[in-house]
Amino acid sequence: MIGVTADRIRRERSLFGPILETFAVNEMLRLSTWSDVQTNIHHYRDNDQDDVDVVLEDETGHIAGFEIKAEAIANSPCPFP
Repeated sequence: MIGVTADRIRRERSLFGPILETFAVNEMLRLSTWSDVQTNIHHYRDNDQDDVDVVLEDETGHIAGFEIKAEAIANSPCPFP
């Protein structure tokens, strides 16, 4: 939808992080629809702009935070053929 192709990602590696984050969040949302544990899904950002990409909270108030990063592959070959 935004005109990002595998070739463009190869040239502009900074595009991969937002795409990966969107994919991971969408998968969490999709998987949460069939889980026996009902969760609320949030994003957290404080006044200093520190953030947590995904915060899951169950009905008892237990939380789990997820930070989604693509840096581990920054110097690796592009994942797209």
